[in-house]
Amino acid sequence: ALTGAVVATVAIAADLEPAREALRRHEYALAAGLLRPLADGGDAEAAFQLAQLLRGGRLDTVDAPGACAYLERAAGAGHARAANALASLVESRTC
Repeated sequence: ALTGAVVATVAIAADLEPAREALRRHEYALAAGLLRPLADGGDAEAAFQLAQLLRGGRLDTVDAPGACAYLERAAGAGHARAANALASLVESRTC
């Protein structure tokens, strides 16, 4: 079972690499396009990264409701940074 978890983790990291590369090049729309299907498929890190783009103004518009939804997904999957970001947005009444 542990071997399967390691293989799944490596596969997820490989799936995220093109999006991370786009982020490094400041190609935020491309990164969002690469992250969205991963996030919609249940990848908590992709959901967190996409939420950061949606709420951070790196795209054409800020999408606070979308950011909140993706943060909720990621936090629900145990992503600690997403849980912290979500708590902050809830406290500020953004979510």
